[in-house]
Amino acid sequence: MKDLLKVLTVQEGSVDKYLNEGWEIIDTTKEGYGDGGFYLKYHLGLSTRSMMKKYKEIIDTYEDYGFKEQLFEKVAVNNGEKYEDYSNTQSGRRTKDITTDFMERYEKVVHDKEVVYFKKNDKDGEIYF
Repeated sequence: MKDLLKVLTVQEGSVDKYLNEGWEIIDTTKEGYGDGGFYLKYHLGLSTRSMMKKYKEIIDTYEDYGFKEQLFEKVAVNNGEKYEDYSNTQSGRRTKDITTDFMERYEKVVHDKEVVYFKKNDKDGEIYF
């Protein structure tokens, strides 16, 4: 069974709108009119996968505008660090601090990538290991 975040029932006229938004038909029921006619009700579900895809699209848009770097910078500042002191290109020393933990967790959760961040030991423009 799918993990559904939301379930709702709609009439035939609005089904397409919901399907275009990522909802799925999970069942239908036939309802009767008093004159012997009938109509269908559609039971729709919004899956976790569909919602995660929507969240990912929003996060990707944020990143296109540079907000990932701004977020990392704010996290570093809140931890008394400078974002410029970190790199993911192995230029520095491996460290486990709140800032690197956050950035590495972000990359794993958002992009499903194992990214390691290093802290630069910068003195007069030189990097020491």
